[in-house]
Amino acid sequence: PKEIGNFKSLNTLHLDSNLIDGPLPAELGKCQELTYFYASNNRFMGEIPKELGNAKSLKYLKLKQNLLQGEIPAELGKLTQLWELDFSDNQLSGEIPEELGNLENLTQLKLNQNQLTGAVPASLKNLKRTFSIDLSDNQLDSLPDLSVLKLSSFHVRNNKLTFNDLLPNY
Repeated sequence: PKEIGNFKSLNTLHLDSNLIDGPLPAELGKCQELTYFYASNNRFMGEIPKELGNAKSLKYLKLKQNLLQGEIPAELGKLTQLWELDFSDNQLSGEIPEELGNLENLTQLKLNQNQLTGAVPASLKNLKRTFSIDLSDNQLDSLPDLSVLKLSSFHVRNNKLTFNDLLPNY
């Protein structure tokens, strides 16, 4: 419910694997102490509220396996404390926002199994702590050179990439 925004000192919200449907409340952005938000494997639909970018204490944001649509809000680039971002297995569309390159503490980025298009933003080169990126099963058509990152896992299968996209320096 929208009243979730009244819980100013809420630290952890773990809603995984339920039958919750409807939109995510924008009021979650009012939860200034929210550090862990897990709402995977539900039936949340609609867009990811841009107000979630105001929950600046977030370290874990996992919304995988829902019915979320629309673009990833650029405002999420303000979540500089974020360690893990997982929006996999939804129906998100549009381009990956450049602002995600501001997530300097991010270790894992999972945007696989969506309908994301366009170029992977060059700003992802700023994610120096990131060791795992999964962008598989989208409609992405070009990659920047991410060789400056110390990735242990990088998945881009099932996109619209060419061999030259995968090896830009050769």
